[in-house]
Amino acid sequence: MEEEKKFEEEPVDKGYPEAQDTDVILDETMDIDAPIETPLPMSERKWYHKLDDFNNRLWAPLWTPLENKFLNPFYSYCSSKFLFGLSYYQYLVLISAWLGWLFDMFDAILFNYAAPVCIPNLLGYEDSKSIESQEAVALWSAIMSSVLLVGWGVGGIFFGILTDKIGRSRTMMLTIVTYSVATALCAASFHISFLVVMRFIAALGIGGEYASGASLIAEVLPADKKLIGGVLLYSAAPVGGIVAYLVNFLFTSLLINQISNSWSWRIVFLTGLIPVFVGILVRLFIREPETWKNATESSSFLDLFRKEYRSRTIGTIVLVILSLIAWWSINTFIPVLATFVAVQGKNLYEWTEEEFRFHLDMYTSVGLVCYNLGGLLGTLLVIPIATKWGRKWVFKIYYAMGCVVVALSFGLPDISPWIRFACMFPVGFFIFGIFGQFIFYLPELYPVHLRGLLISISLVLYF
Repeated sequence: MEEEKKFEEEPVDKGYPEAQDTDVILDETMDIDAPIETPLPMSERKWYHKLDDFNNRLWAPLWTPLENKFLNPFYSYCSSKFLFGLSYYQYLVLISAWLGWLFDMFDAILFNYAAPVCIPNLLGYEDSKSIESQEAVALWSAIMSSVLLVGWGVGGIFFGILTDKIGRSRTMMLTIVTYSVATALCAASFHISFLVVMRFIAALGIGGEYASGASLIAEVLPADKKLIGGVLLYSAAPVGGIVAYLVNFLFTSLLINQISNSWSWRIVFLTGLIPVFVGILVRLFIREPETWKNATESSSFLDLFRKEYRSRTIGTIVLVILSLIAWWSINTFIPVLATFVAVQGKNLYEWTEEEFRFHLDMYTSVGLVCYNLGGLLGTLLVIPIATKWGRKWVFKIYYAMGCVVVALSFGLPDISPWIRFACMFPVGFFIFGIFGQFIFYLPELYPVHLRGLLISISLVLYF
């Protein structure tokens, strides 16, 4: 009898969808068995309610039988624990969000690497190394970067609001499909203006994916695993940068003799279609978090500046702006510095054109790869620092050391170019790595109905 009583009193880990400890604040008062709320009258229904109704009418006849036959047994199996106290389903969510963010950064910076081949080809320059061609590359690269940042900002705000309205997984699926399809369509560019339009559409999805992924991780993982999950999620960013560089290097450098210039950059953009499969995975297997379903308040931009949130909102925006200025400036300056140093070497040592191109490629490669690898390690080391000493010490250490390594790496005169570009590793460690803190720190500051909006706005106000 005692064993039976003990068994009845033990909490049952149901896994998904009634996952336990998914939110530190709300789970203490949330009644998961509460009756479903009465639907709003038609006069009070918003556009996102109507969108949800349309989605249900469109998919329910096809989706419900499939869900009952295949997905419900799948969710039942995935509710069991796997490793480190996480269920199979929680690992699935983490992997899906990680892949979404990896390809987000992959598509975001893919053009930067393909531009020297892509732009001269679209503008009809026979010699991509001519002065006129290089000037055109510099001009249109600046235009494309501006278009990317504007689209990133617009998409971040739009999808940030949308993720609080229609849900995390739906929004993440929409953003992934948006940026992957638009990036792939860049391969079909017949004029530079078409490329600009496609890059803007891709930027809309790129800017929106971050908020939905971060909110999803914060609300699905248990409270004691959110820090690790958030840091692991952002580790996808430097990995995405490395993958983008390697893909571009493969098709525009290594295989340049087997593939013509007019096709090499198009193949690079076609690889941007790969994330569509991640979007399908999200649509099929990732459900909305219970904390989002039970949130009854709606979000508004002005809510972020209510008395109880005003100081933390302003402080968050300042920290994010400082971090983004440093990250964008250094990431953009590394190729410029590589060109400057290579030109100096050519004039000093009288390199041939082939030697100049070799050193330019190597300087750029070492700088960018070291910067991203340093960012990956710096992101991962946020976990022990934040766990042992707290969130504030992460900011103190990374900002202080970031100032020191940037000053030394770019300010020291007369050092070997190889040493200078190898110094991008500690620069990336602190400048890139600090973003590993934001992915879990921002959701901790706000309730469920404001998370997606805050994360998006804090990252796009800079743009």
